[in-house]
Amino acid sequence: MAKKVDSNVYVGALITSLLSAILFIFEDFAGWYNYNQYVESWGLVAFSFEQPISLVVFGAAAIVLLFSSYISYLKISGKKIPKDSLEKAFLGSLVIFVLSLVGGLYFIISMLWDEPTNWWLGPTFYAGVIGAGLTALFFKLALQGEKK
Repeated sequence: MAKKVDSNVYVGALITSLLSAILFIFEDFAGWYNYNQYVESWGLVAFSFEQPISLVVFGAAAIVLLFSSYISYLKISGKKIPKDSLEKAFLGSLVIFVLSLVGGLYFIISMLWDEPTNWWLGPTFYAGVIGAGLTALFFKLALQGEKK
């Protein structure tokens, strides 16, 4: 007997993936500030049209999360979608989660090595870890419900 997945799972996935995608576009991943002998320097790791690599990395993450939002929306509205779309949304959000963790750890290690005056992990890091992580969890629950 097939069990219907509760729509709250898809609502959760929609909210977390959409908020995370927005943060990936408009906020910074991390930053640092350094004040040393009257010289100030600072920097941000963020989505920027001036930096092609950040445009590709953060843009791709936002697209994957927007795809997850779209799949969630379709499921909430009751439309039939291929099961592999749910799997793709799950795997995409899981990849964003893992890459955010790895990127955050890399940034922390590089900051501990360089020893700036101040450094921080920004909203995009937390969107990748918390938002994409929760989105992956919601899709995992949905996939388990679909299999029953």
